[in-house]
Amino acid sequence: STVSDGKFTPEELKNLYKAKGYSILAYTDHELMVDHSNLDDPDFLTITGMEYAFVEKDDYWTSRTIELNFFAKDQHNVKHVCFNKKYVIHGEKWRADLVEHIGAPFEREYTIECIQAVIKAANQNGFLVSLNHPGYSMETPEFFGKLNGLFAMEIYNHISLMGGGVND
Repeated sequence: STVSDGKFTPEELKNLYKAKGYSILAYTDHELMVDHSNLDDPDFLTITGMEYAFVEKDDYWTSRTIELNFFAKDQHNVKHVCFNKKYVIHGEKWRADLVEHIGAPFEREYTIECIQAVIKAANQNGFLVSLNHPGYSMETPEFFGKLNGLFAMEIYNHISLMGGGVND
């Protein structure tokens, strides 16, 4: 959504998805988690979440990445784990100053140990964690296969097949 790098507001996304017959939508903006339960109605449910990225080098577009989605078990849980506002680089960056978070600003490292620590912290604080588009992110099973505490892995992402990563 427009909370991060999307072109539609959360409300517009709800309307677009409902028009296509969907009744559930997970909002997983980059680095920011927002409770959109105000958009719920008897025929539509929002899931609170966010996407969290580890980038191997400074350039996202040419570096391997690990991107995780956090899904709140309690729809109103927006307490960020392992948060650092310097990673909020898209969309409504002003929201980073309002984030309720656990602990001091967290410095990310592209290591199994650091990624595993974030997954563990997210699990301990009420989030399910999934691994996003490992092919597009140029990841291999030898790397992401060492991670524990994931409840799912995204196998197909249409935009990932449109350009970038190892699928080209």
